[in-house]
Amino acid sequence: FQIFRDGGDMSSCVSITFDDGYESVIREAMPILKKYGMRASIFVSSGLLGTNYTTSDGANLQIFSLDKFKEEDGFRVFELLSHTCNHHELPSLPRERIEQELAQDLDFLSIENSTPRIVAYPRGKFSDEVLSVLKQEEWQGAVTTIPGLFTKNSNPLLVPRNFVGNRMSLLEFKTLLSDGVYYYARLRLWFSGL
Repeated sequence: FQIFRDGGDMSSCVSITFDDGYESVIREAMPILKKYGMRASIFVSSGLLGTNYTTSDGANLQIFSLDKFKEEDGFRVFELLSHTCNHHELPSLPRERIEQELAQDLDFLSIENSTPRIVAYPRGKFSDEVLSVLKQEEWQGAVTTIPGLFTKNSNPLLVPRNFVGNRMSLLEFKTLLSDGVYYYARLRLWFSGL
């Protein structure tokens, strides 16, 4: 986001992000990131830290606790960013509750590190009302689940993000890092019937 705000060249930039803060990120991703001297961001819901969480596809996963994260020296590798306090889909909430979800999470995260005002929309859901709250409260950025590339012309409150899964081929991965991502996004929409 700093390069974006400064108007710099982002053509060779890649951001590695994880959602929710599952323990597997510390166990599996952290050693790889350390090995290659890379950093990543984790979008966490502070109200869910240290709990079990059932994903939208029915998997029951453990979310790390802040104590576990610190014990593993997580801040050396990861930046913690907001995913709202309780991971509620923001468009389903009244404006006051949207404001609370964002403020509570940011307040909690700011105690531990200097957290920029960047949020990932839970389940990628946003609305005009949510965007209005973010603008009013001067959030720097918000990350969607819409595939694409982030460019100097992108809306910082609608940052595209490309899903990388464990069944993705190297060719698919390379496509996500090129202009081909736009064709990939259209194909995904076409196959999903949207």
